[in-house]
Parts: sequence; C-alpha cells; structure tokens
Amino acid sequence: MIFLVGCVCLLTLLNTQVLLSAVNKTTAICGYHNAQQKSALEDSSVTQDLNTQETAALRARDVVSTEAVSTDGRSGYNRREETDGRSGYNSLPGTDGRSGYNRREETDGRSGYNSVGTDGRSGYNRREETDGRSGYNSIGTDGRSGYNRREQTDGRSGYNSIGTDGRSGYNRREETDGRSGYNSIGTDGRSGYNRREEADGRSGYNSIGTDGRSGYN
Repeated sequence: MIFLVGCVCLLTLLNTQVLLSAVNKTTAICGYHNAQQKSALEDSSVTQDLNTQETAALRARDVVSTEAVSTDGRSGYNRREETDGRSGYNSLPGTDGRSGYNRREETDGRSGYNSVGTDGRSGYNRREETDGRSGYNSIGTDGRSGYNRREQTDGRSGYNSIGTDGRSGYNRREETDGRSGYNSIGTDGRSGYNRREEADGRSGYNSIGTDGRSGYN
C-alpha cells in the first residue's frame, strides 16, 4: 500500500516537472515570436522614417529648383544687388554692360574705365595739357600721336611744324660757309656743298674755270 502511494507521488512529481518544462518552452517560444514581431515593427518604423526624410529632401530640392529660376543663368550664383563695385556680378542697371564693372563717374584719369567725358579710348580721359609731356593730347596737336606743335626753329627740336625746309628734323640754315650739312640758298645743287670760287686745285669741286673734269682745275 505504501509502495503504491509512493509511486503515485513520484508520477505526480514527474508530471509536474513535465508540465513546468512544457510551460517554460511555450513561454520561450512566445517570447521569441514576440521579439521577432517587435523587431519587424521597429524595422518598419525606421523604413517609414527614412521614406519621410527622403520625401522631405525631395521637396526641399524642388523648392531650391523653383528658387533657382531667380539666378542669372550661372550655376551657383544668385542675383546680387550691390552696385558699389565690390561684387563680381551685378544684375540690375547701373553697370556699363561689362561683367564686374559699375559705371564710375571719376574722370581724373585714375580709373580703368570712365563712362563719361572720355575721348573714346578705353582708360583715357581728355587731357588739355599741350606742353608735350602727356602721351595723348586731344587738342592743339599737329596730327602725330604724342606730339604737340613746337614753334622753336633753332634746329634743336626733333619736329618743327613751321619754318622748316620740308625735311623732318631740319630747319633752314642760312650759313653758306661750307660747314652746315644742308644749306638752302647759294648752293650748286649738291647736298652739303657750297659754291667755292677757288680755282687752285685744292677744292674737291669748283664750279668755274675748271676743265670739265670733277675735282680738277
């Protein structure tokens, strides 16, 4: 009798352990499935966040593309309204049509481009000095660039417009003693020679009393 009671207790204990093991396995399996479902839900949430970010980026790019219409046609540049000469590109009136330049009203010759009061040459202003020092004089010149009419006729100037004999750099000299290189009066038609009246054979050219041979009397 006691043996039977012991067997029943042993069987009951074994059944209890089997049941506990089965419950533990069931709990573990359920926990695994729950973890998988949770992971799947988290992945789905991350995917939705990424899609939302991409959509926002595309919308921002569309906005930027819409705003890019207000540029001047150059990539990476927006219209700049400054017109003080510092900006590389000015889009509104007040420029002279050259990129990077604004109309400057100074006419003192220092600026590289003056739009008013110039003589038509880039970078030059009309200068009224006529003393021969300036490289370009618009008034009172004789038609040669960089030269002003000089009135000296003493033979020192390189160009004299009045009182010359038609040769550049020469003035009419009236000496007829044979020393000057060019004498306009009293010569015999040969440059650098004056008529000499000696007939003793010493002169290279005698115009009177020779025998027809040059250099001989």
